[in-house]
Amino acid sequence: MKVDKKDLGKSQVELSIEVPLEEFDEHLKKAATRLGQKSTIPGFRPGKAPYEKIKAKVGEMNIYQEALSDIINHSFFQAVTQEKLITIGEPDIKIEKLAPGNPVVYIATVMLLPKVTLGNWQEKEIKTTEVKISQEDTNKTMDELKRMRAKEVLVDRVAQMGDKVVMDFEVSMNKVVLEGGVSYKHPLVLGEGRMVPGFEEKLVGAKAGDELEFDLTFPENYYQASLAKKEAHFKIKVLEVFTRTLPELNDELAKEFGFENLVALEKQISDNILKDKQNREQQKIEAEVMENLVTTATIDEIPEKLIHNEVHKMISELRYDLENQGLEMPKYLES
Repeated sequence: MKVDKKDLGKSQVELSIEVPLEEFDEHLKKAATRLGQKSTIPGFRPGKAPYEKIKAKVGEMNIYQEALSDIINHSFFQAVTQEKLITIGEPDIKIEKLAPGNPVVYIATVMLLPKVTLGNWQEKEIKTTEVKISQEDTNKTMDELKRMRAKEVLVDRVAQMGDKVVMDFEVSMNKVVLEGGVSYKHPLVLGEGRMVPGFEEKLVGAKAGDELEFDLTFPENYYQASLAKKEAHFKIKVLEVFTRTLPELNDELAKEFGFENLVALEKQISDNILKDKQNREQQKIEAEVMENLVTTATIDEIPEKLIHNEVHKMISELRYDLENQGLEMPKYLES
């Protein structure tokens, strides 16, 4: 096999590959067998006819075309190995010659992994922080466990902070209901701050059967960027109000979570919090090291096709995320 390499710049090369007949003869035989299985040749079962009979039936050029993909896959891998190239992505293939009794000649344009030369990244000091946990950290988690075991009782009174309210709600903007802006029998504990700022306060004083309407502005840092800092109209129907009683922190509560006593539960929580903080500190250090590596390194030019492919991938991922949030790309881009 003959391979000529031409450097195209920007981490791309062009390989002119000529594959002699003796190196792809086996691929022709396999291709002929596949075509023979699809053809009716008198005196032979499908796929059992000899090469010459199949060639006479389907035409030699059709056999070459059937074998072409296998010839290219096999020879391209050999060429890349021979030239000691580290390629990325799929090559662009241009067939130069495909004719019975002749070598197969094609040109493969391939992207190479850009060469990276590391700089003096070790010179920048990485500051580490001693990981500690406080009683406040443990108390926050213990309070969350208490909320998980809260006793709820349906009440016939107006809602107060700390109550759970079950409601139907609808969110609209310019009299158009937002995609994903409708929820039925939605539970919400007032005071936990899980909704748009001001929403929970509007429900204080409401009781089952009440219908409310009000406007609120989404915060600047709202997770849906297309809604950030925009005013929306909310329609609420209160269905139920529950009072919630939190349990005491004691051994009985610990046993509900599978621990022998409260001391064992608190120790496990403290250990988990410490491990989580240690992991986050380690991730922070690794991120700083990586940033130093990138900012001090010299990287060869990146192929335009690779950049195009990455941009396309990012756009596709953004579109997928928006659709999961009930949004459309055109509306997102307009905001």
